[in-house]
Amino acid sequence: MKGNYVTIDLALVIEKLVLIIAVTFLVWVAARMIAMADRKWLHPSPGTGVKDISESLFGATPRLLVKAAAVLMLVVSIMISTVIPWGEAVRIGSRNVSLFIARVDIGVLLILAFLWLGIYGGIAQRWSYVKNDRIGALFRFGSLFIACALAMGLAIVPLLMLAASTDLQNIISLQKDAVWNIFYQLPGFLIMLLGTAVLSKPSFTNDGRRIAGAGFGSVNAMYNLTGYVLLFLMGTFITALYLGGYEIPFVSDLALRRRFGVNVLFILQGISFSFKIIMVVAILLWTRRVLERYDESILIRWGWKLIIPAALINLAGTAVVLVA
Repeated sequence: MKGNYVTIDLALVIEKLVLIIAVTFLVWVAARMIAMADRKWLHPSPGTGVKDISESLFGATPRLLVKAAAVLMLVVSIMISTVIPWGEAVRIGSRNVSLFIARVDIGVLLILAFLWLGIYGGIAQRWSYVKNDRIGALFRFGSLFIACALAMGLAIVPLLMLAASTDLQNIISLQKDAVWNIFYQLPGFLIMLLGTAVLSKPSFTNDGRRIAGAGFGSVNAMYNLTGYVLLFLMGTFITALYLGGYEIPFVSDLALRRRFGVNVLFILQGISFSFKIIMVVAILLWTRRVLERYDESILIRWGWKLIIPAALINLAGTAVVLVA
């Protein structure tokens, strides 16, 4: 019996590793295909200087630092998934398998800590792609990152005050057969969307966009992959906080479990969770695309003069309501 448990666990681990490797390979292939199209194979190409730009930029920066930053950002993004509940359980043979890797009492705080570790990868990324005024670019990136991270932290505090818990599983359970948190904390939901869209936005200069678009090197592909992985996982995190997570709206999960069993409930919860995540990620992608049109200095001013004050007002208002 113990051997069967080990086999199931090993199969789940292998499945996740294969998925990660497959996604990474697909990103690399897509980048190469774009590079072939941009270089116009078999006829004159005006884009032959792109590789020279890439080599000149990376030549001024230790390549080990750039690669380590890309790996750090990817690992941090994947670590966020370890504390997100993806469902209640699924029955395999005679065993109920929980659909979360690690359930911790401070899951929300742990995700924020993982997210804020990404600043080191962002600093190295900005250092590698900026040729002039690197110190100024780092200060601008740091100011924008701190503004977004601080606003997101302040936006989550009122929700934690309402839930009286920092465990994601408990927060999802409190929304079961009840009103979702988005109806209590709509300002916090909007602030989380804006902060996630800004933090997942590629911090490339014009030259950096040309290099990343041309697809030279696996580092660019990893940066690109990290942005989308972070976007997806933060969309999942926001869904769990404000939209009930995997809970099925307007239906009692207990009644479904008694009538159809654990596996049917798992499928229905997966469909519900996937639909919510798709909606949130679609909004994040649209928001990120809109924000890419604004200069970084404008986003910094919005963060410090608009978003953070709004988060503080929301926090104060929630505290007054709870005390009253």
